[in-house]
Parts: sequence; structure tokens; C-alpha cells
Amino acid sequence: SNPSAGTINGRVVAFARGTDGAIYFQHSTGGAFSGWNSLGGGTNSDPMTRVVGSTLYLEVIGTDNNRYYKSSTDGINFSNWVAGTQGAT
Repeated sequence: SNPSAGTINGRVVAFARGTDGAIYFQHSTGGAFSGWNSLGGGTNSDPMTRVVGSTLYLEVIGTDNNRYYKSSTDGINFSNWVAGTQGAT
């Protein structure tokens, strides 16, 4: 997949779609990246990111062709998947 990245509170957060269709992320504060961690879900699209204020939004198109997003204020802890869009496209 085509990865996507955003920076929140000095932390670079990278996202990619795995071969299993789930979204994975890793983060770094200037050193080595943390390693890939699954955010679950199932998608046919590449991840899209956007930072609005102090919140990082990750958006995907699910296997049902609906849009879903997660949000984070620290780049480590993310909300549950929510149906809809936060303008990450």
C-alpha cells in the first residue's frame, strides 16, 4: 500500500495497509520507529491522514465502501473506528 504519515506533538506517525487489509501504524520522536502495531479494521484503500489542531485523524474506506476514521492526540492511543469522515482525503 501507499503509506501515509502525520506529525502530532513532535511525534511522526506512519500508517500502512497490511496484506491482511488491516491498518498498521508506527511512531517515532526522532529516534528509531516503534515497530508496526495493528489498528485492526479492514480496508481496500490506502490510509489517509490529516492533522487538525491538536488531533491526528486517520481515514480509510472500509471493505463495505463506507468511510471510517480514528483519531489521536498523542500518536500512540487511538479512538475506536467511527463511521464517517474527518476530511483526511
